[in-house]
Amino acid sequence: MCGIAGIFRSEAWAAPEVASLQPVLAAMGDRMLHRGPDDGGTWIEAGAYVGLSHRRLSIVDLSAAGHQPMSSWDDRYIVAFNGEIYNFLELRPELEAGGARFRTRTDTEVLIEAVRAWGLETALERFDGMFAFALYDRHTHELMLARDPFGEKPLYTMMRAGELAFASELTALRELPWFDDTCDEDALAEYLCFQYIGAPRSLYRSVQKLPPGHYARIRPGEDLKITRYFAFHPYGVEGEAQLSEELVDELEEILCRSLRRRLISDVPLGAFLSGGVDSSTVAALATRKLGVPLRTYSIGFEGAPESEHLIARRFAEHLGTEHHERMVTPDASRFLHEAGRHLDEPNGDTSCLPTY
Repeated sequence: MCGIAGIFRSEAWAAPEVASLQPVLAAMGDRMLHRGPDDGGTWIEAGAYVGLSHRRLSIVDLSAAGHQPMSSWDDRYIVAFNGEIYNFLELRPELEAGGARFRTRTDTEVLIEAVRAWGLETALERFDGMFAFALYDRHTHELMLARDPFGEKPLYTMMRAGELAFASELTALRELPWFDDTCDEDALAEYLCFQYIGAPRSLYRSVQKLPPGHYARIRPGEDLKITRYFAFHPYGVEGEAQLSEELVDELEEILCRSLRRRLISDVPLGAFLSGGVDSSTVAALATRKLGVPLRTYSIGFEGAPESEHLIARRFAEHLGTEHHERMVTPDASRFLHEAGRHLDEPNGDTSCLPTY
């Protein structure tokens, strides 16, 4: 988990403005320190139309080469990226064959070169991942924002005359002197009905979420254009479904292929283990089929007559994982305020507190 933020405007930044914008970008990044404690950086220069800020949580290529905002090898593109491109190792050789030059082992650099080679929309269609990013073209002065198909990574935007601000969290946007905290009553009503606020609304009238599966583009003097690039098509089977050994094997292969992509890491890997079918399946395939050592984590509730953490403990022993347990006690309510602060917006999911 990383954090991105930035400000785009219709007029290029002059040298004196760069000096004054730098601390604002740094402050926006500092508000997201918990998202990226390993590294942080900003990018702004005279003549540019955007300033970028980034907080990094290092997963792949822990070296300083993975510092962000990251530039392309020819300095044309600058990116601030939050998330992971799971199939980056599959895309990289194809890009290299097309002339791309890589200086790091990161998926961030694959993202930049994919957009360069194929264009934004084709690159997004080929990415398998969870992401939100801001990519700036120093030649055309175009800013591109994008969010993954299911909206796993957040991206908020806020506009006023001639300026667009964006960030992974509302807390970063609140650093701007022109932030308007007027509540969107329709969004509040939506939360009270559905226990969450769906995109494009946010709790504030002045702030919008970029919807999942969408990208946005803006150039100086032009309006922000938002485009949908992904549409979910439910899968159905005609007639009566027949369970067969062949289908079971096919499902196992699909799950293993998906997990293999997601378990590429230069740091130790962990998994939540609830004792249910889904998390147990993931942990079993990762350890037994793929041979990946896992640290597993379970939550229990003190005083509960039956707690899933006991089932999870037995399953962890069966798999031989390094297992960790945390108990939720009756005084856990003392964490409500702090947990709520990290949620950014109201959220009715009761698992938020024990997860925190």
